[in-house]
Amino acid sequence: MKPRQNEMRALDLDCFDCQLPLICDLDGTLIKSDSLHENLFDAFFHSPQQLLRTIPKWFKGRAALKEALANVRSIEPQALPYREQMLELIRRAKAAGRETYLVTAADQSIANDIVSYLGSFDGAKGSNGSLNLRSRRKLRWLQESFPRRIHLCGRQCRRPADLGGGFWSRSGWQRSEVRKPTP
Repeated sequence: MKPRQNEMRALDLDCFDCQLPLICDLDGTLIKSDSLHENLFDAFFHSPQQLLRTIPKWFKGRAALKEALANVRSIEPQALPYREQMLELIRRAKAAGRETYLVTAADQSIANDIVSYLGSFDGAKGSNGSLNLRSRRKLRWLQESFPRRIHLCGRQCRRPADLGGGFWSRSGWQRSEVRKPTP
């Protein structure tokens, strides 16, 4: 039976090189929603006056907006809609001794709060108020931080796959290829 677009199939992590770090995206991958939307709605309902004070930051770019919203009201990590399969994958990777990282376009403070709450990551990298860590900027950061190979879980992979968008192995940072588990 073919899974629905928003569902994920189980993935056998043992089919992948356990020496490679597992990099996980946040929005649409680790959580079912978008952290910017979560943050915006939370601020709207709990701190509407402070939210209005962030409007000037909206014109300074997404990174400034994300930082301003996180400063108004931080997301409560325990209230986020996590994908249980991703949490299990990360736990299994960690138990096997694999390095795991959360790399997201969400504000760094949100990434830090989630990493602290879950306790399953070795580190986190997020946007910082002046740099919105998405798309090519995220790719550049990943290339600089992990020059060899990684396993990347994230919807930025642009293909429907096992983990909320893709499970990719980037080898030497040449053209990206999907690596499917072999039986």
